[in-house]
Amino acid sequence: MKIKAFCYDFNINDFKSTYIKPKFKIPSNGLIKVSTLIKYIHPLNNTLYTDKSCSEEKHIHNLIYGTGDNDQFSFKKRIQDGIERVNHEPIKMCPITGIIKSGNTRAKALDEVGAEYAYVQYADHIYNEKIPISFQLKVLEKYNTAGKRNEYSISSIYKKINEMKYAKEKETGEIFNPRKKIFKEFIRSFLSTYSLKEYELNILLRIETIQNKKIKENLLKNLNNHTFNDIKKIIARNKNKITKVYNPNRFNFLKHLKENPFLRKDIRHNISSCMIKLKNNLQLYDKKSEKMIELMTNKKFGFEPFSTTGFLSHLTMSSVAVSYNNYGLECQTAASDVGSDDIYFTNLSEIAFKKNKNFHSEMIDIKACNYGTSFFNTKIYGGPGFLHISEHEYIIPIFNNNFSKIFIMMATLNKDDVKSDSKGGTVSLSDWYKNHFEKKDFHFIAGKIFEGNKVPEIEWENVEDLLNPKTDKEVI
Repeated sequence: MKIKAFCYDFNINDFKSTYIKPKFKIPSNGLIKVSTLIKYIHPLNNTLYTDKSCSEEKHIHNLIYGTGDNDQFSFKKRIQDGIERVNHEPIKMCPITGIIKSGNTRAKALDEVGAEYAYVQYADHIYNEKIPISFQLKVLEKYNTAGKRNEYSISSIYKKINEMKYAKEKETGEIFNPRKKIFKEFIRSFLSTYSLKEYELNILLRIETIQNKKIKENLLKNLNNHTFNDIKKIIARNKNKITKVYNPNRFNFLKHLKENPFLRKDIRHNISSCMIKLKNNLQLYDKKSEKMIELMTNKKFGFEPFSTTGFLSHLTMSSVAVSYNNYGLECQTAASDVGSDDIYFTNLSEIAFKKNKNFHSEMIDIKACNYGTSFFNTKIYGGPGFLHISEHEYIIPIFNNNFSKIFIMMATLNKDDVKSDSKGGTVSLSDWYKNHFEKKDFHFIAGKIFEGNKVPEIEWENVEDLLNPKTDKEVI
């Protein structure tokens, strides 16, 4: 006879409802020998339910002897009373493998008390050791939110969120950040299950930053005796601030770009293609003049000056990311994670984190700007975080007033290049020239900077020319 169950579908990376024929046989009375049952303890059970503050030993003791005098549901009392089903709540087992989904600790307690039989039923989910560990932990945690153990205690929540976080990090190769898209769904589900507020979860996650080992261990042993505000204060007094470390062997994006002229041409093509489409499509018809109004440049009905740099920066970000992905360097834009690097190189970052988890990620950021009245008053603007940047590569597109001409370079910037202003940080083109032109830590993608009549100047390229390989000048 077939039963309905959830099997993990590796194509969609989730469980899918289907009908299966059980391979693990359960007798009609639901009783199997405890000596058999104990062999099917879930291999990840100890991952979630063994810790310094809420041990399985205490829970097993409560199951056997009860939580009060003459507890009618304690295993010891039920055996004495001759009750066949010593565990009144059934242990749930995988219909295919027999692995216990719910009741692993009950199985241990039944074995310890000397019970002969255990009351079992089929679980709804099929166990498969190849399922990602984070999914296995999530299912195991869901099956065990209604037992005698206080699943909603702070210590229990702390244990589970950390184990599930570590499993997710291992699977994704990413350092856990609750703001990242790949972790958000997992966080939302966890918050919903335990009626937890986001700030409370963040407090628990910050326990790892406590520097003093003894203080940290003492807190974990007595976690359930503290409020979240207590824990927050302890963390604030003893936290170990984790600082990012410069990676001396970080990927050389400048060298890579210089050695791959076709990548450079693809970046030029993608940016210009998008810019031309943007200008052509962002138009409205003016009945009075009987002409189309180009919204990016029109002096009467167009956009506010300098407001265009934001979406031109995003246009460049997406164009460059697609080019790199096409040329074998797997990456993603900030679209996948608000507040992250503009272009985040997944595989390269994973390699770096394996060497040192505190290394900066492998990234390229984008800073677009409009050309000022001269080379010397052209500035690249950033927010407050721009003042504290780590040394890495930026792609900087600069546009003329009507967006018909463009200059693009990849340049290495560091915090010494950035000056503070009322809105955050800025890099003036003249300061960049003084700091870097002789160092050659840059590469021109479109146009170039040269020393004109004793002062530096930009040699522009027409945006349309970037689409035409015949006029594509190779600039070293």
